[in-house]
Amino acid sequence: MSTQAMVLVTPAELEQLVRKCVREELGARPETVYYTLAEAAKLLKLSTKTVLKRVKEDGLPGERLGHEWRFEKTRLMSWMRERGG
Repeated sequence: MSTQAMVLVTPAELEQLVRKCVREELGARPETVYYTLAEAAKLLKLSTKTVLKRVKEDGLPGERLGHEWRFEKTRLMSWMRERGG
């Protein structure tokens, strides 16, 4: 006799589960997360102008793509840790 149960998950939870299963199946690394200039500024609690100043003067890791800036999460977090943030 088999027992069946229904599990309720939100769409976001379902998406996370599917992504995790696909990564495990393919042996892929977790996907890289990038922040926009505004998101990085919010995370750092700085103005966007100050974030760009930090890129130029303090080596904050960011890349310009056309007219937009992108900041890789892992590199940004490492930069913050190095500075005691």
